[in-house]
Amino acid sequence: MTKRSAKRTKRTEKRKDGIQREGVTDSIPEPSYSVGVKKTTAEAIDNAQKPQRFAFEIQPHVITSKPLPVVQRKPGLRETLRITPITIETGGSFSDETYPEIDPAVPRLRIWESARIQPVTPLHSSLESVEVGLPPRNLMQVEPLEDDRDITSTEGDTSTESVSVTEEKQSDSRKETDTSVEGSDEGAGDAGLRTPPDLYDLLFKMPAGSISMDEPVCIVAGTRKSERYRQTLETLCREQFRQIVGGRPLADLFTSGEAASVEDTRVQNRISSLDDSDSDYFGFVSRVEEKEGITRELIEEKGDADLERLHSRIDEFFTQTLGYLLLFVDEQFAGALYENLRSTKDVRESVNIRPLRVRDLPDDVKRELVRLAWGDVYLETDQRDLDTLFHAGEEKFKQAIEPDQGVIEEITSHNQGEESYLHYLLKCFVVDFLLRQENLDPAGDHPWEDMRERVQTETEPWAHSEIRPDVYNSKTKEVYEIETLFGSDHRTINRTIEKYEGVNIKRINIIIPNLTCLRNLKTINRKTNEKFGNMFQNEVEFWAVDANHGDLFPVRELVRRLVDLNERAEDLA
Repeated sequence: MTKRSAKRTKRTEKRKDGIQREGVTDSIPEPSYSVGVKKTTAEAIDNAQKPQRFAFEIQPHVITSKPLPVVQRKPGLRETLRITPITIETGGSFSDETYPEIDPAVPRLRIWESARIQPVTPLHSSLESVEVGLPPRNLMQVEPLEDDRDITSTEGDTSTESVSVTEEKQSDSRKETDTSVEGSDEGAGDAGLRTPPDLYDLLFKMPAGSISMDEPVCIVAGTRKSERYRQTLETLCREQFRQIVGGRPLADLFTSGEAASVEDTRVQNRISSLDDSDSDYFGFVSRVEEKEGITRELIEEKGDADLERLHSRIDEFFTQTLGYLLLFVDEQFAGALYENLRSTKDVRESVNIRPLRVRDLPDDVKRELVRLAWGDVYLETDQRDLDTLFHAGEEKFKQAIEPDQGVIEEITSHNQGEESYLHYLLKCFVVDFLLRQENLDPAGDHPWEDMRERVQTETEPWAHSEIRPDVYNSKTKEVYEIETLFGSDHRTINRTIEKYEGVNIKRINIIIPNLTCLRNLKTINRKTNEKFGNMFQNEVEFWAVDANHGDLFPVRELVRRLVDLNERAEDLA
């Protein structure tokens, strides 16, 4: 046989062998177990004389095998395509470390380059819940209706000592007083069965909503010799302006010689104040009538005021934003001035003009109310008028919240331009309070890094989150947010709380300056009973400031004390 015919014979045999193998398929595997595969290369398989066997490990996940469809495609030029399904053979032995319930006669897997294995379907029992780091919550809990709740009230033991007891002892006894007062009036919070009054209601007699609107207001304030309150009212107007508008208003405090300037003033973004108690800018006349008794009228010819010009300035309120025109006159003539401004046709009816008088409060009630408004500070003055007490308390409060130790300022971030100075001082106050709670007294010899790590300010404690609490205690997992409400309203508190929904924290603490809290007490008191959050309800606590002791105390305690002061004032009246 020639060499050419020999080569032709070999090619013919290979072609026949290929034709025979096309009709041969491997058997379909029976249900088995998922396998671990050892990788190999196509070259190692092609060079082997017979299919190689590779050991694998048994996993406790049962799968069901099924025939693999033969994938066909049109071969390219000079290309022969063969896809061989997987072949499972039995035999061999397995280590004693396997599960005893599994047959040691395990299958062995023949690996091919183009083999495909169906993915494993895990058993339900093998699934484990992923821990998300949040406390368990009963999402299907049904809250009882308000009508079904048991409304109980436990009155705290109140002090019955005389007025001569010092303010320091009163402050210490406050901490021993039972603060677990329950029950509310129309869901108003923990204030017994009575709704707490706000600061304006407790200090003044005036129609509801007198200075709670975002439009200009003219207040006719009656004065008397025994009580000075002009500066107190001006300060409260300033604080309200900071909350509604933001920033500080301009002030025009006219003397008796500048009274005529009131007729030219524009009150938008201003506090324009005139005290005419002892001057004759407004001319009043008293008459004695048989039926009506003594009546008082405002007569333009009797005084220096140009009432027509004053009416025009007040009528311009309808085009202006928030501002205050405060007219202080003797209380026996205040009604006559109010009636003149309210009844004239030169001033449209929609303009906000309100009468106001200061309440006659007992000295002890007045002093305790001022102390409560300014962080429970100790008042060193013996004066009795409201102005002196109020501004002595304000000055004492500013001194008390100033950080004593330089380390506090070093570890407390100050976002200048983004936060008010009061916000920063209260942040320092909270940092100092927390460090002392954690036995890291700033006055001691503790590393700054340890204090900065324990009590963090304006940082992002959680990965993949841009939330930056004002103050964060890394040990207790509690956040502290300062809410001055400057340039905002009470809804800011809701937004602050809601941003922590789903965050792994223990409690959200809202710190509100005492004066801000007293001016918005009814709203804030209702929030103490609200439940915040949709799916995850974080624990929320509202706090006021005890600047005298460098401490915080719950808002519900402030409410209880204010209700008690109001009852004492009413009982005396």
